[in-house]
Amino acid sequence: MMDGYEEHTLFPTPKQAITVLLITFALLIVVSGIGFVSSNTKLNLLIGEIFTILPAVLFLRYKNYSIPIVLRLRPISLRLVLVSALIGVALTIIGDEIDRLMEMLLPLPPELESMFQVVLKANSLGDWLILIVAAVFLAGLFEEMLFRGFLQNALEEKMDITRAVLATAFIFSLFHINPWWLVQIVLLGVILGVMAWKSNSIFPSALVHGINNGIALIAANTGDSEIAFLTWKGHVNPLVLIAAIGALYIGMVLFYRYSEEDIEIPTFLNQPL
Repeated sequence: MMDGYEEHTLFPTPKQAITVLLITFALLIVVSGIGFVSSNTKLNLLIGEIFTILPAVLFLRYKNYSIPIVLRLRPISLRLVLVSALIGVALTIIGDEIDRLMEMLLPLPPELESMFQVVLKANSLGDWLILIVAAVFLAGLFEEMLFRGFLQNALEEKMDITRAVLATAFIFSLFHINPWWLVQIVLLGVILGVMAWKSNSIFPSALVHGINNGIALIAANTGDSEIAFLTWKGHVNPLVLIAAIGALYIGMVLFYRYSEEDIEIPTFLNQPL
């Protein structure tokens, strides 16, 4: 038993979780459709991320569910933070190569690519602050609370962990309304789901999610020319890719070990932050 997080509790049913997700999805469409704040796409992104978790939190409060338990807000040890950061960097590099391969098979429409560039392009210090808060911190935290916490916990109560993780990853990909990135987002979602399940916390997956978004934000504002040593003939440098795959493997092995040890043998090294 760790800090009360192993106590028996009730979770939302899958039907309730899906209903809340549909409400959230509809709310985000309304918010983006009316330009909730202004024509400033960065501010709208920030507001949208806040609305991402709002319906789930209101539902949990209304039903008197434990928000920390259902959303998996369990503190993690410093060593889990560090190994999650390693996984985040490795996974982002691998994801970059998958993006390049998928672009060859299913190119992103120019108008959609232009839209992403407009949203992610920072033209001032204010833009950078908004994008970092919205795309890195809030997106990483709130989306993981909603999917790997709220939804996956509900699914885990009714099905085995494999199906729960896969279903959550697939719904997570649909939530982004981008069929051109379906494969990449599903693969990312599977890793995030495994991490949240194994550690019983969304903080490791939120860190990986935030790192992935943060590196994408930097890339969108610098271009490949600034990181040419990472690329080779339009792809990720093979040596860098091999190193990333090795780092991901080692990171996941350590993640499993540390997660189990943190539960079984509390020590100075793995006390929650």
